Amino acid sequence: MDKRPGMEVLLVEDNPGDVRLLQELLKDERRFSLSLHHVDCLSEAAEFLTRRKVDLILLDLSLPDSQGLDTFRIIQEMAQSVAIIILTGLEDEDLATQAMQQGAQDYLQKGATEGELLLRSMRYAIERKRAELALRRARDTLELRVQERTAELAQINEELRNEIRERNRAEKALRASEERYRAVVEDQTELIFRLLPDGTLTFVNGAFCRFFQKNEGDILGRKPEEFFDEEEARQIYANLALLHGDNPVGKTLQWVSAGQDEPRWLHWTNRLIHDPLRGSVEYQCVGHDVTEEKKMEEALRESTRKLKIFAYSIIHDLKSPSVALHGLVRLLQKNYGHLLDERGAGYCEQILNASRQIGALVEAINLYIFTKETQPTAENVSLSQILQMIREEFSFRLEQRGVHWKVAEDLPQIRGDRLSLMRVFRNLVDNALKYGGKGLSSIRVEYASEPDFHILSVMDDGAGIDEEDSQRIFDLFERRVKVGEKGVEGTGLGLAIVREIAEKHGGRVWVETNPGGTTFNVSLSKRL
Repeated sequence: MDKRPGMEVLLVEDNPGDVRLLQELLKDERRFSLSLHHVDCLSEAAEFLTRRKVDLILLDLSLPDSQGLDTFRIIQEMAQSVAIIILTGLEDEDLATQAMQQGAQDYLQKGATEGELLLRSMRYAIERKRAELALRRARDTLELRVQERTAELAQINEELRNEIRERNRAEKALRASEERYRAVVEDQTELIFRLLPDGTLTFVNGAFCRFFQKNEGDILGRKPEEFFDEEEARQIYANLALLHGDNPVGKTLQWVSAGQDEPRWLHWTNRLIHDPLRGSVEYQCVGHDVTEEKKMEEALRESTRKLKIFAYSIIHDLKSPSVALHGLVRLLQKNYGHLLDERGAGYCEQILNASRQIGALVEAINLYIFTKETQPTAENVSLSQILQMIREEFSFRLEQRGVHWKVAEDLPQIRGDRLSLMRVFRNLVDNALKYGGKGLSSIRVEYASEPDFHILSVMDDGAGIDEEDSQRIFDLFERRVKVGEKGVEGTGLGLAIVREIAEKHGGRVWVETNPGGTTFNVSLSKRL
């Protein structure tokens, strides 16, 4: 019996040559029991998916009966739980990128993929899809539990309000009772007990009695240590000792095991109640059972941790082959370039460019994840020194393009993370040089001070951007290149990194555009 992991793959491709190439690349695979099914049009794919489940779809976007992103959307709708890899040529790589933004797991360039890389991409695509579905289910479950819990609390609150209204009508003369039940409404209770400074319990509600499986008469007049474990009771007293006139309310989270088959997490709201007429002091403790919420939070944290590990492993696995590919093609050019005709030399150059782009993308993804997960270290930073380093870094490109560099005078020192601010200016200046167009002649850096924020502005007199693009260029993998525009390399992560850094510094980033150029503004909080 074959014990190798199974992999059912549907290939949707109408080019016989590309079909044969993929079959050749996968025919000698020994680590998986791989079944490759082929159809050459969208209608056949739809019919196949109605009668058989697959783990992965290799999809060409240009089919006899469907073209472009519509092909991907139709397949995605029919197989929502199946990983999809786009098969693309050089001319429709932008479409493949858009398909990834809409939910595809990866794309591969036809004729430029060797067997090991193809299999690895297939395996990772399946794993990414499974992780995405698992995270989505966890989030849906958590949202449903929160909604159910909110409805329960709303019902409990309404019942408590009704009870308080009835008691107030029956006991108008009892001001102490009126204050007691008003506090119950304000704190939206589940478990409630009240006690004197010496620990004597003076009031418990039904939920408290049910929690400890006791009657009210068996509880009143006794002390917490007779119901809670010794350490739990000690923690309750310690929390109450922190309350005083200037700090009458405290909130704590406590692990309670007493009286329970399974220990529970209780979120306590503790309140100091002082009666100025009697000169007496009493404490009220309101406990909300958050055990299920804590379990869901832990599950979500674990899922997020696994996704981070998965992302870093992909970055590592992509970087090594891209570096190797780049080095091997350089050696090929150096040692055998004289044997290649013009077309062969062109192919080599295309491979070099592709490997460089892969390497740049891997580094950008790694930097984005690092920026998102790392808290900035606040220190005194000289804007003048940072901008001098940026000027030196871009000096060759500025001089080559004939772009004038101007920086505002008397720039202040500000509080912020030095490396993060370097990345902000580096990305914004690089963005201006890439997309400013042939008319770009100057880049200016300005500073403004607001009561709560520093405002840093990078201005250029280049081509500008469309209004619709200005709303999405800070999203992941969004670029300013228009459809059909060639020759501008980028990862689509630079401005997303700028946004992350701005938000980590308590600010934001936005763009202003007009026929005379583009201005990127970054605000940084002065309270770091």
